[in-house]
Parts: sequence; C-alpha cells; structure tokens
Amino acid sequence: MASQDPVEGRDEQWQQPSFLSEGQPGERPVSGEVVVPGEPAPPPSMVESIARGLAGIVWPVMILLAILNYIGFWPAIIIALVASSVLGAVHQNLRSRRKALPPRAPRRDGDDLR
Repeated sequence: MASQDPVEGRDEQWQQPSFLSEGQPGERPVSGEVVVPGEPAPPPSMVESIARGLAGIVWPVMILLAILNYIGFWPAIIIALVASSVLGAVHQNLRSRRKALPPRAPRRDGDDLR
C-alpha cells in the first residue's frame, strides 16, 4: 500500500499579500469621533480580596475536615455550600460596586501630592 503525499508535485507557494491601500478604488480614510479607552477599574480592596480568598478555600478545608472525621460529611458539604455562596455573593457585590465607581478626575501636572 503506497501513501501519496497530497502536496507532492505542487510548486506553488503562498505569498504575503500587499497591505498598501494605494490604488484600491473605493477605499476612504476612516474619519469620525475618536474613541478613547476607558480608565481601568481601581484595584480590589482588602475586604474584596479576603472574601475571594476565603470563598476559594472553603471547599478544600471542608473536604479535608470531612476526610479526617473532624466533621461529618453532610454537615461539611452544607457548610461549604453556604459559606462559599455567601462569600461569593459578597465578592461579586464588592466587585460590582468597585467597577461602578465614577472615574477619577485626571491629575494635573501642578498638583502637589504632599
């Protein structure tokens, strides 16, 4: 059984097309209102970071406690569900509040930061 290479015998090679727009009919320069990118949201607060961290660590801790028999399996699952839901909701609320804050006024060069 002989395998044939589908590319065998082809001498064509791909060439990079020209990106110069000169000479192309119907091309107009783009004009209109300039869109400036928005300010990035401020960094998360300490409370938001702690809520996110605790929400992520609840499940591993509860599973470990259930495996080591410090707490029953079902109470550990229920505690993990409730705690991660509450902490996740707190984190989402704080994040949405942070992103909804009005943008800070631009600082002028003459402002003294002392």
